[in-house]
Amino acid sequence: MRLEKTRLVFEESKKVVTGNTSESELVASYLVASYLAEYILIIFYAEMEEKIDKIIGNFIKKHSNSGISEFLCNLFKNRFKHIDKQKLRETLKLFGKHKGNRFDKLVKNSDSADSVFSKYSNFIEARHSIAHSGVSKNISWNEASEVADIGEKILEIFEDSLNFEPPQANR
Repeated sequence: MRLEKTRLVFEESKKVVTGNTSESELVASYLVASYLAEYILIIFYAEMEEKIDKIIGNFIKKHSNSGISEFLCNLFKNRFKHIDKQKLRETLKLFGKHKGNRFDKLVKNSDSADSVFSKYSNFIEARHSIAHSGVSKNISWNEASEVADIGEKILEIFEDSLNFEPPQANR
């Protein structure tokens, strides 16, 4: 699942940041890049919430009849406003402990999972700092360039975990 809005905002912002060449423009460019990196984090967070809602909605519709799925989708819609690693795990466990365990296993076995989740946590913390207290965490332009890739990896792990069903034991 792609983070289209986040990627679009980054690409458009990159045009602004990389278009300056003079020394005074480079200083201005640094400030603009810093502000744009913060904006990208805010868009990223909102889009992650949307995508998680969509993944959960699709799962519910796939596993419920139309009346129940509509009820559950409306019940869960916009419920997931906290998308840090722990909240993602807790959300998965609402659908069965095995889904939370699958998440833990995928996180542990994922290539550079520590790095992915460490960066993800930093992005979430920086977004909260910017959105709730107006204090910048100085996310660099290079870090902002990784936001969509990191988010998509997290969504992939989340969706895989939600759709996981353990093999049935032979009887």
